[in-house]
Amino acid sequence: ALRLLQLLLILRLLLPFWDSTVKILSRNRLGTTLVVAFIITVFWGILMSIVDPSIKTPWNGIWFAWETVTTVGFGDIVPTSVAGRLLTIG
Repeated sequence: ALRLLQLLLILRLLLPFWDSTVKILSRNRLGTTLVVAFIITVFWGILMSIVDPSIKTPWNGIWFAWETVTTVGFGDIVPTSVAGRLLTIG
């Protein structure tokens, strides 16, 4: 119940900024670019889970792709095969 209340409070705070956010994202198609980048990251992560045996699940592959894209690189998931490393470079 508290989580729902917390979510409602956050939505109430962010709602006044919705119109300006939509305008900003529609300029220069930034929203479209972000959606395409997200889809590519998810696809690449799933592909990594297929290609590299050390990345066991698609969720781990998506996590690895997200770490790589954001350049955080925690090092908790790393490719071990040559194909996985080449895909990471690409």
